[in-house]
Amino acid sequence: MSALHHSSSKGPAYAMNLTLARQQGLWALSHPADSKGRLVTLPPRHRKRDYILGVFRQSEKTSEKGGLGAELQREDSLRSLSSVGPGGREKEESAQAGWTWEECGRKVRKWVNGSEAMVETALAEQVIQSLLLQAANESKPRYSPARSHLSEFSASSPPSEPVWPPHILSKDQSAAKEATGRLKKALSSSPGGEPSFQTRAVLALAEYATGDLVACSEVLNESGFENWVDEFKADDAPSAKGKRKEVNAGWENIYGYTLRVAAAALKAFCLDRDGKTEEALKAYERMAQIYIGLTTALQKEDLSTWEEFKRWAEEGLYRYALLSKEKSVFLQNIPSAQVGHRDDFTALTAHRCYFQQCSSLGSDYRLQKRSVVFRSYYRLLIDAYSHGSYIPSMANTTSPVVEKLISSKGNIADSPEVQRTAASPRSTTMMLQESTWRLEVEKLVTALEQNLKTWTKFPKAGDINRPYLEFLDLCVESWELGGRAEDVAVVVSEIMLGALQYTFHSNRLLRHLVKAQLVSKKYDACIRSVNLYVQLWTKAKETKLEEVAKTISRLHEAYSRREAAEKGEEFDEEDENLRGDESDVDSNRDFVETVLIGLRVYLKYLRKFQEADELMKKLEKALDDFECSDVKQDKKLMSRVTRTRGIVDGALAEIGDKSNRAGLQQSCLKHLSNAATLHMSFVNLYHLAFAQTEFRDIDSAILSIKRALQLSTKNKDAWHLLALLMSAKHDYEGALKIIDATTEDDDESSDDDDDRSPTPNGTGANGAGARGATPVEESAPEEEEVNTGWDHLMDADGLLASEMQLRMTRNILVELIGGPEAAIQDQKTMFSYFSRINSPLQEPKSYPYSSQPMSAEQSTTSNVQLQHSNTTTSRQSRTSIAPATSTGDQRGQTDSASLQPEASISASLHPSGPTSEDNRSFVVAPLRPVDSGMKKLLINLWLLSAATFRRAGKTEDCRGAIKEAEAISSEDVDVIVQQSLLHYANGDYEATYKCLRESSVLEVDHPDSIFFLAKLYLESVPPLEPTKHKDDVIEDPYVFPTNNLNLRHARDYAETMLELATETNAWDYPEMWWLLGRVIRRGNQRVNSDGYIESVHASQSRREVQALQYALDLENTKPVRRLRESVPRIL
Repeated sequence: MSALHHSSSKGPAYAMNLTLARQQGLWALSHPADSKGRLVTLPPRHRKRDYILGVFRQSEKTSEKGGLGAELQREDSLRSLSSVGPGGREKEESAQAGWTWEECGRKVRKWVNGSEAMVETALAEQVIQSLLLQAANESKPRYSPARSHLSEFSASSPPSEPVWPPHILSKDQSAAKEATGRLKKALSSSPGGEPSFQTRAVLALAEYATGDLVACSEVLNESGFENWVDEFKADDAPSAKGKRKEVNAGWENIYGYTLRVAAAALKAFCLDRDGKTEEALKAYERMAQIYIGLTTALQKEDLSTWEEFKRWAEEGLYRYALLSKEKSVFLQNIPSAQVGHRDDFTALTAHRCYFQQCSSLGSDYRLQKRSVVFRSYYRLLIDAYSHGSYIPSMANTTSPVVEKLISSKGNIADSPEVQRTAASPRSTTMMLQESTWRLEVEKLVTALEQNLKTWTKFPKAGDINRPYLEFLDLCVESWELGGRAEDVAVVVSEIMLGALQYTFHSNRLLRHLVKAQLVSKKYDACIRSVNLYVQLWTKAKETKLEEVAKTISRLHEAYSRREAAEKGEEFDEEDENLRGDESDVDSNRDFVETVLIGLRVYLKYLRKFQEADELMKKLEKALDDFECSDVKQDKKLMSRVTRTRGIVDGALAEIGDKSNRAGLQQSCLKHLSNAATLHMSFVNLYHLAFAQTEFRDIDSAILSIKRALQLSTKNKDAWHLLALLMSAKHDYEGALKIIDATTEDDDESSDDDDDRSPTPNGTGANGAGARGATPVEESAPEEEEVNTGWDHLMDADGLLASEMQLRMTRNILVELIGGPEAAIQDQKTMFSYFSRINSPLQEPKSYPYSSQPMSAEQSTTSNVQLQHSNTTTSRQSRTSIAPATSTGDQRGQTDSASLQPEASISASLHPSGPTSEDNRSFVVAPLRPVDSGMKKLLINLWLLSAATFRRAGKTEDCRGAIKEAEAISSEDVDVIVQQSLLHYANGDYEATYKCLRESSVLEVDHPDSIFFLAKLYLESVPPLEPTKHKDDVIEDPYVFPTNNLNLRHARDYAETMLELATETNAWDYPEMWWLLGRVIRRGNQRVNSDGYIESVHASQSRREVQALQYALDLENTKPVRRLRESVPRIL
């Protein structure tokens, strides 16, 4: 361009200036060139059409970011450009004294031969374009390219009718007709070729501007014209790149590129406004291909000032996306069998085209309209994926994740990039679709967030930032649709926190933030968000914020109207996103749902039961104080509220004292029973069964859990609870059969699991029923979906923990039936399973600890095979509970190398060198150092193994397992207690006492620590030595061993510890009550003068009897494992 400008020939320079004035859209300037013929160049931020449109306005106000930022007046007045920048006023004064459009045209006619048609076309177009701008300015409501389209998409309400720029006003039709006549005259005198085609394109614009769509279409459809328009058309789809073609950037052709895009867009506009949707979509697709082809061909040119080129392209691409989405939404009510993927694919193609071409339009070009398309695109991605009509774009198949999927040829089930929580096997197509969808959403989220941060601002009091809040809604919806992945939850949390700079601490934002923090396991932050949410919601209800927001909005509008009238200006309606016609107060249902999430966090993850009770009281008060009839009439929702109250009461009973425990237990059972009455669901019945088991109503608990399993047979916590209940009835073999029919098989594929699942009456697939299990109802209702709501969410680690807890219970049952050696063999399978599930991509490593081969005597003693009722268990390949023999299972007959107690954790988890088949034993998973839940689970596995080794008399193996647990966490109280038991078994009472004191310091109310420390205290008290025995008195067969600790006041310490424990969290431990009875007896006995042992106080004797009787009652209903350590109190 500069070479032409400084050429010795004036003609090309004048012609280029006239062309650039058209290209930059300076239609409203009466003097586009200065007195020396140089084009008036305004600062870049004022080159936009939005600025030129503002020339006709008295005043223009927009947001601080992305706005126009200057007061503009009509072109026939002396404009003040003090805010334009340095030299702005001088440039404008120069422009006022410069060349008019007519003068610019006269110079071109004089110096360029054969330019008559080009000049007439340019001058006529200037008249048409200026009249269109004036029509937009005087329209009611006034049309703005930036703001008039904001209501064309809304996530919270139906979209409005498409807004079109107005045609030329009737009062200006004569001037438009005159310009059209000049164009026709120029066309008749045109020599043909490029000038003729450009004139024809402007003539089509003139016909369209006057509202004559038929005449416009006739001009566009004339022979030869379409070939000129399609000269640079891309061969591929709109979302693809066009082929590079040779271009002529001279003044004769440069504006012709813009007119090609304009002509293609005008044809689509005519069809669109005429209601011909299918033809219009094809025309828009053609326009997009032309624009892509041109931008590819012109990629070496600086297009930043080509305002008209970008304006026509953006308008066409915008209408393309809008029309395609309207058609897709309209057809959603038609049965899917009658509608293929074409309509959603067309809409996706149009939106992808707009999204991908934004870079060529400029980063700050029409950001408000861009946000409309981006949000519409986001909504479309969610709808298409949820309805199964999503088709990936080829542009999204170039990422490393997708390339790995394609190259894997279907063997991708173990790919960590695409695994979802506890996912079942999926096809390559499904995983490819999911991965590309996530990538597409991620790109869009980044772009849309940046877009909204650029042009929106913090709202005024009583207003809301609607586009930003709708964006947050879409983010959470897509995250939930994609499986609520934990890594995505972290990103969602960051987006929510970043939004605080652009909106208030809104109910909606905090509600979304609570969900994201829950899944990302930021429980403390989640609780803070919940508490803030409750404060804001209750305050809004107390002050009736909805009415306040409407009042403030009316005051804002009245003030703005008065201010405009005082200045003699026309009142300008505020942006749609800043109007306060709605408040950001959540519905009653959303409030209840969010508070229930907070209660879940308190109860399940933080175990802060008192705080949960306080939050529950706030929820109950809100339901009573405010009009929440919609919630109270919803039986399902009220059953969840009632159930949560019951769970809270049960948790308080766990930690409460004896004065209020009975009342809390009754309240717990009452609320849980009411919840099940309101809505007979699996979740309600499970929690009722848990409470009944905890309060030792075993028969009622069995009935409840069986009814729950009729509603959902897939939940392993429920089957685990049923197995524990069977063990409480002392039916250990029946409990083992239930677990065997429930746990996954190590060798068989998961596709066969449904065939092996047990049934609610206690039978497996083979028809063998557990002894003592009675059928409930013959007809089972439809399977209920579990672990889908926010108040009973389960992630992959939670599912693995449930499975491992189930297998640990199985191992204890195996030991009860077959002895410690059988349990040791079963632990091999348990560790192997944990390794395979916890680290699917790593080869299993051998576990260096195992017992030495058993002697023949041991084998004979422990070789107990379970005989299932008339048939074998469906778990044929499971390691037998009997010790392995030469003819046994291959996985069960391997013996390990000798014990290496000094081995470190890394050595045990990652042993070096291959191991022979005969020396392989347990298999464990690599440690997850960042996941405390998995670390604790692995510790429990090691401690279970250590306890079994200790009971089997394998001291060195026990010490090695404890060392492995200690290497994971040396301050874990359970680890220290196991160390103390090992010292006790070896007769080292000093070390035992030291360990137990350390554990009591770390956790003062740890039941096992209290029990064994109290027992150690009691054993340090010298026994009574009577000289005579009464023949009619039955002597106590149990004799406490004694140690040499000689602790002072040992019995008193033991009694105090046990009394406090049994009154609080250890109230249901039969061992505690039994030991308390023994301690009371020891303190209430003495040797009288006759040499006999006698009781001193009758009241103490009654206390002893009560403690022992309570211990017996608890023991008779005691499961093989402690309930709260085996299955969750809250799902």
